[in-house]
Amino acid sequence: MKKALNIILVMSMMFSLSCTDDFEDINRPPKNPTLGHIKAQFNGVMSSMKMEWGEQAFLHNEEYYPATQLAGKYKNVGVDAVVRSNSGIWNSFYDMMKNARKLESELDAYTLYKVDNIRGMLKIFMAGRALRVVDYFGDIPYSEAGYAFFSGSEQILRPKFEDQKALYATLLKELEDGVNMLVENPGEDQLGIGNYDPFFAGNAQMWKRFANSLRLRYAMRMAEKDPGAASAIIQNVVQSGLILEEGQDVGVWYQAFGFTDWVKRWAFSQGGGSGLRLGTNTWRLISDSDEKDGSGIFDPRAYIFFEPNNAGEWRPYPQVPDAGTDAEGGRPYHNKRKNDYSNKGEENLFSPFNVYLILDEEYIPELWVTSSETKFVLAEAYLRGIGVSKDEAMAKQYYEAGISESVIFWDKIAENTPMWQNKPEWVTANKNDEVLAALFDHPKVKYEGTEAEKLEKIYSQRWLSHFRQPDQAYFLTYRTRKTPKETPFSENLYRLRYPDGENVNNNENYKAAVANIGGRDDIDVKIWWMQ
Repeated sequence: MKKALNIILVMSMMFSLSCTDDFEDINRPPKNPTLGHIKAQFNGVMSSMKMEWGEQAFLHNEEYYPATQLAGKYKNVGVDAVVRSNSGIWNSFYDMMKNARKLESELDAYTLYKVDNIRGMLKIFMAGRALRVVDYFGDIPYSEAGYAFFSGSEQILRPKFEDQKALYATLLKELEDGVNMLVENPGEDQLGIGNYDPFFAGNAQMWKRFANSLRLRYAMRMAEKDPGAASAIIQNVVQSGLILEEGQDVGVWYQAFGFTDWVKRWAFSQGGGSGLRLGTNTWRLISDSDEKDGSGIFDPRAYIFFEPNNAGEWRPYPQVPDAGTDAEGGRPYHNKRKNDYSNKGEENLFSPFNVYLILDEEYIPELWVTSSETKFVLAEAYLRGIGVSKDEAMAKQYYEAGISESVIFWDKIAENTPMWQNKPEWVTANKNDEVLAALFDHPKVKYEGTEAEKLEKIYSQRWLSHFRQPDQAYFLTYRTRKTPKETPFSENLYRLRYPDGENVNNNENYKAAVANIGGRDDIDVKIWWMQ
């Protein structure tokens, strides 16, 4: 079994700035930057990846988990999730853009070595970050963003917003251009970045794999709305042969640099504790029965994603609770469980998320894109014939690879997280092959049936693999409308409103953007690729 490749991001404290704020205090970058300065700047740009507290606590936990029906939720925190998350996401991105533009300028001025690889890495990172923000907001500033600190004719204080569909095309081309810039075996005349690259330590091929997996994700996301462009991208990536493979999962890994993921723990413990629980919708996909001893569980990830209630029973919370639903409570995500594991509170009647996923602050990553997701995208492509010829055998191969790589990833997480004391037996006994064979043969998982039934299984398993990426599960749900559900999907939230500061500081361009998305800056306006 391959060992997971820990792809590490250094996270640093950064000031939140909108794309128009505080430009008076930022100086033009030096005309003759030093080697050390360039490397430090690159590392600083990479440090922007960590999820904002409002994004996790309010947008993901309060909106995306229940909207996708990945989890049940018995209570709300009583705040506006959009208001609590949109400014943090926006400011983090445009603070990154400011630093990235500064680095681009410094690379232009640097003459001692070639800097093709650094340019390619930077281009890929910026485009990947921007695509995520487009999916949250729709139209955003990009080409003109980040130039407030420049002077003279280069300074842009109020950047124009760009049409989201056109910007998708631009950013996907940026990913491709970044790949083409990268030199896998650089000569001595090429500036190396080494460990200042917290993703891949300067490994150009890994950057290509990462970028191509992002290209697959976003090409498939727009396949219904722009099938020609999506097919061309998928074809190009498949022909390259460079995608993320098992163990090459990209995200924020904390332990090597001593940073801690306190935001996650806070997100699940604030307000008296999160109301998220194992829901009946997910339960139907991982268990054959409602036996409280868990004897009906057939998917091994159940033991990693969730745990029994305070009485030791497996009990899912109804996706649609009614007057007869027992009152839920307890504090299963409280920090005290580090030393008092069994104490979830007597009122905890329904199965919570696994506490180790919540309380660990060093070893469990915040994922960006996984090898498992990449394989599910290719399974869909081969089943439907998008960018490749339809091929049932290849679709099955990638479908089973997606499941396998998800199971193995979470197996390694449980195995390698020091605080995880109650590891499932299949993890400690190294029984992945046996477990996977049984899973692939289960009727709810087995790759068989009509083409529509097979596609539904691809979507279901990809949806489940995104358990700790509820944003990606959400985007899959509202692209396909075919992920597991027990009740109609919520139609309350498609996008985030722009932060108030854009209306104040960039009013003319803000108004043009609102007009372009239909005249309303509201949460029920769909992103361009949504069904």
